[in-house]
Amino acid sequence: MRPMLGEAGSAAWASSKTVVFERRLLDYGQVSRWCARRLFFLCFIFCLSASLTAGGGDNGYAAQGEALGVLTGNVTRGPSSPVMDPNVVYAPLPVQGARVRVTKPNGTEVASIATDAQGSFRIDLAPATYRVNLDGLTGGAITKDLPATVNIRTNSETRLDIHVDMRLRGPIK
Repeated sequence: MRPMLGEAGSAAWASSKTVVFERRLLDYGQVSRWCARRLFFLCFIFCLSASLTAGGGDNGYAAQGEALGVLTGNVTRGPSSPVMDPNVVYAPLPVQGARVRVTKPNGTEVASIATDAQGSFRIDLAPATYRVNLDGLTGGAITKDLPATVNIRTNSETRLDIHVDMRLRGPIK
């Protein structure tokens, strides 16, 4: 409450109030920096704990120390030309950068990986049943191998080779 001291007293009171107010601003600045540091620390701890516990439960990722299974395979394509000699066996070509997507049966994505230069992929998964699909088929390319359902078992490798038909052949007469 403002004291009634006359003009001189009012000026003195106003200047002392300003000084106190400015001091509080400085204190609030220190408090806000302190709060910002604590908030950053708490967010860091929360994110770290969330990333460490992401493996728990039935989300497809294995918790630390949990036994895993492996899904491996190759993605190949062919034919590479619309005109091919019928007396020659052409090896399918690897598909680099194809995105292999693994989901739970309910559609929740568990893992996604791009194939390497040899068309190979390898994904470590918790033991369960998954659906596998391939993203990014362009130019009329199709595959009859997908979607596929795979059963991943502990300490074993499940192989899934995917062949992409480029549909370059013309109608057979």
